[in-house]
Amino acid sequence: MEWLKEFLGDDLYSQVEAKLKGNDKVKIANLASGDYISKSKHDDEIKGKDTKIGELTEKVKKFDGVDVVKLQQDVKDWEKKYQDDLAATKKEAAIKLAITSAKPRNEKALMALLDTDIVKLNDDGTVTGLKEQLENIKKDNGFLFEEEKKETEDVNLGGNHKKQAQVVETTWDSALSEYYGKE
Repeated sequence: MEWLKEFLGDDLYSQVEAKLKGNDKVKIANLASGDYISKSKHDDEIKGKDTKIGELTEKVKKFDGVDVVKLQQDVKDWEKKYQDDLAATKKEAAIKLAITSAKPRNEKALMALLDTDIVKLNDDGTVTGLKEQLENIKKDNGFLFEEEKKETEDVNLGGNHKKQAQVVETTWDSALSEYYGKE
């Protein structure tokens, strides 16, 4: 209450202090410092906090008996499985694309001859270990692939092959004459 002495002065402050000694009903506080909270406001805050504690307790009860560490491990396992499946799908797509570009007659037959375990998909999207296998299969089993069409050179067989055939108009009279040998 020393702050009150500044406002009241020493004489008046000592009179107020003497009157308040032993009195439980009156309390003096400096509201500007934020030290005082009314009882009703304090009670409201306590009720709000009790309500929040009750809500949180109910939420925690829902997880009673749940092994959080096991759930975290399950999430990690599922994430790893997802990443592995995604990588396998990308690898399979890259292999199928490479097989298609090799122009096989039967893609399934070619797939059966490939060792996909040694094929690796790099981070940049390139495939290693497949090109060599395809080349070896072409050497040993060339019938599995479509033949590459080579451009043929023109062969001169003599004569004028670019000349159009003459079209002779045939009439009824000329056809009869030609058949009976008369002109």
